[in-house]
Amino acid sequence: MTEDSKKRLGQVVQIDEKRISDHLGELVRGTVEETLNGLLDAEADALCGFLKHLKERGLGGVQLVISDACLGLTESLHDDYPEAQWQRCTVHFYRNVFSHVPNAKVKGVARMLKAIHAQESLASAQIKAADIVAQLK
Repeated sequence: MTEDSKKRLGQVVQIDEKRISDHLGELVRGTVEETLNGLLDAEADALCGFLKHLKERGLGGVQLVISDACLGLTESLHDDYPEAQWQRCTVHFYRNVFSHVPNAKVKGVARMLKAIHAQESLASAQIKAADIVAQLK
């Protein structure tokens, strides 16, 4: 192919890289979102089935369930165990908090959270939390 042919071909075929990039970005975001929603639905269904299975096997008298904040579990818990209370797992709670904290500050925040959780009553934990909030302001 001659240089002249390449020039003419370049004038005929123009590639809008930004438009292609934007379109690919939308396509990938849509695919990822659809995949994640599908996984979440499947997980919720599996957890719901798991609770039903436990109940069918005779598990009763459940008073407290401690887990991560999985919507499928927290939403379906009361269908099978209406008397049960739900509590978020401390480890999962901490991880969620730490995901919003700069790495350099994680140890300090961990000490603060542990100080709150170490309290022996709700009232003293609320006081400790208020003290920590005041220190941070």
